[in-house]
Amino acid sequence: MRMTIAARRSTRLGAALLIGLTGCTDLSPLQARLDDLQARMDRLEMASAKATAATTAAQGASAKADQTAGQAMRAAKVNANAIASLEDKIDRMFKRPPPKADSPP
Repeated sequence: MRMTIAARRSTRLGAALLIGLTGCTDLSPLQARLDDLQARMDRLEMASAKATAATTAAQGASAKADQTAGQAMRAAKVNANAIASLEDKIDRMFKRPPPKADSPP
């Protein structure tokens, strides 16, 4: 009698397990969702890589712009000094000498 009860329990458990597993055999919807999630992850990784590349390019352009601005500032200072020097020369060229005092004869 004990074996009969044990045999019935295992038979019932086996039947329940078999019924439960047959409901899980159709994995295509789950596989479709996994494929969709994988495709989304791939797109996000590509977008992230593009954003990283764009950031790197923008940083490079910013550094180049800073360098160009520094060169322009140095050139502007050199030009301002040259202009001031020329103005000084022109002022000295056209400056009238002070009148000479006439000496008495």
